[in-house]
Amino acid sequence: MLLFIVLQDDVYFYKHISALNFVMSSGHGATIEKISGGFKLNWQNVFEKIFNMETNYDVSVGTTPGSSDIFRETGLQNTSCDVDYVTELENVLHVVIRAVFPTTTYQVYTTNIIVPH
Repeated sequence: MLLFIVLQDDVYFYKHISALNFVMSSGHGATIEKISGGFKLNWQNVFEKIFNMETNYDVSVGTTPGSSDIFRETGLQNTSCDVDYVTELENVLHVVIRAVFPTTTYQVYTTNIIVPH
């Protein structure tokens, strides 16, 4: 497991990428954008396109690693989603995005994000 700490727009993002995913990853991280009632999670450039295969995504967002107590969606075809989450504090949320390919293979990307209040 590798840990990357990236500063983006004065917010630190902690990225955990397994060795397999590090090889297959595009090198870009997921981003968030604050919207009314929550935030938009975008992972457009996280996974490498493999032979232009149609990809579905399973996304979970939780308050603890591996949990999905805030958001859970499977079979998404878009590379972004709106997450309804409002907080008065800057919270660290744990995000897991699984890209599922028609060949039944998949890649997993995990990251911790700080949600601004």
